[in-house]
Amino acid sequence: MDMRTIVTRSIMGVIVLGASINVNAKAGWVQVELLDETGKEIPGFSGKAAKAYKGVDKLRLTPEWKAGRDLSALKGRVIRVKFHPRNARLYAFQIGKSTK
Repeated sequence: MDMRTIVTRSIMGVIVLGASINVNAKAGWVQVELLDETGKEIPGFSGKAAKAYKGVDKLRLTPEWKAGRDLSALKGRVIRVKFHPRNARLYAFQIGKSTK
């Protein structure tokens, strides 16, 4: 089983209004987790709270978390993004302006 993760560098003081990823997980799945600048899980945006997207091939997939967590709560914070792809290809991600 492919157990790799991808973690971004710190994203400094961003205006977090939305997020999207370009992913092909037709034969697998992907989850998106948010971390603080030290690499610790941000409550409500952890891997346990992240929705798993199975069998998707999306140009602009908007990640979601349980309880409908809103990224605006993180506005101005330094964050890191941790991707959990399983048999999936991640091509790009965007955090900043709303993707809806």
